[in-house]
Amino acid sequence: SSDLNHPQYGRLPEPASMEAEKVMDATSAFAVDKRSERSKTQLSDFELPLVTGAESRPVVQRIAVVHTAWNSHFVAPMLKACEKVIQQSGAKYELISVPGAVDLVSGARSALKRSPSAVVCLGVLIRGESDGYKQSCHSLSQGLMRLNAQQDVPIISGVLMCQDEE
Repeated sequence: SSDLNHPQYGRLPEPASMEAEKVMDATSAFAVDKRSERSKTQLSDFELPLVTGAESRPVVQRIAVVHTAWNSHFVAPMLKACEKVIQQSGAKYELISVPGAVDLVSGARSALKRSPSAVVCLGVLIRGESDGYKQSCHSLSQGLMRLNAQQDVPIISGVLMCQDEE
């Protein structure tokens, strides 16, 4: 019978049956699961599809653009540029306005109910006199990241987090 190599404690005997595939080291309470070791996915296992011919023609996409009303003098040029790029691509889009940057997460969640191909969030956070800037930046980043990870529609952050208005 072959042996298992444990990185810290050397060789451990192989389990006698399939039910005993997990080997517990008594001193470290460390479980070695041979099945999970064999089933690890390698990046080299994945291949991107080759797009050719008719498949490479653009499909009409529906984009939701969620933007803030707060700091509109900064957000308006970003919104205009975003609209221009979307129009040039031939995609359809919908604009959704929310009061402030921390509301972008709930605005993006609401936009997802309309089944868009992607959601773009635009806003500007500027450090002020209060201590809320860091918390707002953190909660916005975390909220968009979590929302992005929970479903398959991309949530694109176009939020500027600035130290001042310069």
